[in-house]
Amino acid sequence: MQWLSKKIESEKNMVAWLGALTLLFSYAELFIPRIVPFFRLGLANVAVLMGLSLSPLSFAMLLFIKAFCSSMMGGTLFTPFFFISLMQSVISGFVMYVLFHVDGLFASGKKEETTANSNRYVSFFGISVAGAGASAVVQIELCRIYLGQGTLVLLGPMLLFSVLSGIVTAAIKYALPLPPTAPVLEQLPLSAASVKTSSKILLWAKLLSLIFAVIIIFTLDSWKILLPVMIVCLVLQRLSGRKIKFLPYMMLWVFIIITSLFEPQGKIIFALWKIKITYGALMSGITKVMIMTSVSALSQCVAGLKFYNEKSLISQVFLNYQKMIEKWKNSKGNFLEKLQIF
Repeated sequence: MQWLSKKIESEKNMVAWLGALTLLFSYAELFIPRIVPFFRLGLANVAVLMGLSLSPLSFAMLLFIKAFCSSMMGGTLFTPFFFISLMQSVISGFVMYVLFHVDGLFASGKKEETTANSNRYVSFFGISVAGAGASAVVQIELCRIYLGQGTLVLLGPMLLFSVLSGIVTAAIKYALPLPPTAPVLEQLPLSAASVKTSSKILLWAKLLSLIFAVIIIFTLDSWKILLPVMIVCLVLQRLSGRKIKFLPYMMLWVFIIITSLFEPQGKIIFALWKIKITYGALMSGITKVMIMTSVSALSQCVAGLKFYNEKSLISQVFLNYQKMIEKWKNSKGNFLEKLQIF
């Protein structure tokens, strides 16, 4: 076990660097318009592809960081979407990791040549598309459990979209070869890199209070109660210093309500040809919307809390990401040219 701990420790800096890179790609993807919640290129998988040569435990840590940190920053930590993000990251990552290493065994008998693209039967394009396909299936299946059967209509289009996203992420990976060691980024000034640590007890009290509030919200099923709760949660999000971006919320509302309508229940309000909008389905969708909006707002509050321990891997990821963002904003050139600075 000692050799395993040494191996993980030697890869810690690389995991922290790749983890920060997943956040940078997630940030870059925010500028790409998205109509349906799950239809995203998944650029963070570029860093996952770059980390396929890591040891199994280090790679698993990278997958967890990708899901946890991106959900924390994106304000979905307390929502079912965090669990969905975690599971799709783990399963799609497992598919890619197995493909990469099994193919490496068959590709060449020489250890130093197993990672050479020319000696492989399956290229990074194939590995990336397979991972994206697995991710699509997991996302839709888990969403079906919470949102209903209506989400299954997206499975076909998402699998087709996965081919495109897999090709794009693999192409970027080829353009950004993995450095032999984690790059050492220029240290930020103390005022920019430091975070408040003076009141850890208060921070933990806030976090536990938010978790307790989320648990309570998921037990509510009356829109008359959920409406004021949702408003309070949005106010708390604003007070925490996080801006309220209504466009992502609106896209989420439309998506949830439409998928809920695919499961008719109760009195028919409106019917057009074979489409029937029922009162029960509509109210079910509205209730889910209020719950998701409330817990998303509380998740945004968590993103405003600063827990910092310079020895922890998560803290290293966020500090590396902060340095990357500074360099990204201050550099010139196109997308790939900016990435070359790391």
